[in-house]
Amino acid sequence: MTNAAYLAAARVIARVIARHAIVRSVTLRRSIAAGEARFGRSDIDLDIVLHSACATPAEARQLSDLNRTVRRLGLICPWLGQCGAIAFDELAEWAELESFRVGLDLDHAVLLEGEPFEFTRHPITPEQAAYRTACWFENYLPRALRSGNCTNLWKFTLEMWTTCNLGLGRTITPHLRRSDTLAEWHLQEPQSDLPAPDWPADRLWLQMMALTAELHSTLLAPLGVPAQPLSHSLILPPSFARRTLLVGTAEQIASRIARLPANAIALTPEALGLYLEYINPALFGLLPPEIQALGFQRPSRAAWQSVLRRWSFPFLARKPGFGSRDFGTAPRYVLYAQRAAATLGTGDTPAPIRLDDLGPAARSPQAFSTYFIDHYPEVLAAARRFPRTSALGL
Repeated sequence: MTNAAYLAAARVIARVIARHAIVRSVTLRRSIAAGEARFGRSDIDLDIVLHSACATPAEARQLSDLNRTVRRLGLICPWLGQCGAIAFDELAEWAELESFRVGLDLDHAVLLEGEPFEFTRHPITPEQAAYRTACWFENYLPRALRSGNCTNLWKFTLEMWTTCNLGLGRTITPHLRRSDTLAEWHLQEPQSDLPAPDWPADRLWLQMMALTAELHSTLLAPLGVPAQPLSHSLILPPSFARRTLLVGTAEQIASRIARLPANAIALTPEALGLYLEYINPALFGLLPPEIQALGFQRPSRAAWQSVLRRWSFPFLARKPGFGSRDFGTAPRYVLYAQRAAATLGTGDTPAPIRLDDLGPAARSPQAFSTYFIDHYPEVLAAARRFPRTSALGL
């Protein structure tokens, strides 16, 4: 299946999606938009731009119908991947919160159906680069390590090289095409072996953690080195998934990749430091003394404010189901952020929050139609109540 065949399939899928009255535009992003599709490994990743956030009950029903259409298309076409559903008036803030991702996904997107749109470009700050580096650590990287998916690990390595170099000020522009990333890597480091999809998982892991350590050393205080891997089981907010945190040196974990627990989040101290500050400061309070003793600092108030703003973005209220066969936990992020922001105003750390505190909308599993019709307006309203400015006003 050539890139042209993938593109033709994407156009047919987009035409079906665009029949829904709430859809303004459908765009294609990433590998196929870049002309780098690989048969059996590439997905058709789409962004659906809605005319509005679909806040009324009638619109929520239309949103549920659109979700059903996308999931049925996924059954017909197994190459259909992630489908985001963002409202047109949310694009400006999305471009600020996700300057790296928007720079790739929207700047180079192929418009398949509907009206073209403009958005503000924002510089990729070191903090945004660190966020995009650490965003893989909770789900994507563990899943690829467990399954031995070296193609995905290779993709993550290339993106981490880009984000780390952006954070270190060595490059200013992310490349859509992986071949262009590799060319720049070779130009900057002509003596280095460039990673390849046929590298073993442990070698790709070591490369990613070396990049992470260099970025951490620039942004955060140095950390200690564990004599042996430290393991701790926990319920991880705001997803409230049961996970096993494994903290060790890159070499210690590399030797254990083949036997990692199914629910493991395996991180070096430096990777965990970036994750706490830029992805999930809520984990800090759950760290046992032996892991905290490596020198982790309590996440800053600024870190909490930035993360809560991202967790409360209205886009997450619509994530259940689009392009997915499972429900997902995105609504929990919105509702968690709402409660955490209310208590962050009185201190540097929000009060503890339990899953039961989030109400029926956070329950999973539940039917997609039940969520969109009965709960989506509530979750969207919670997201909209959150202060939507950089300073947050907290």
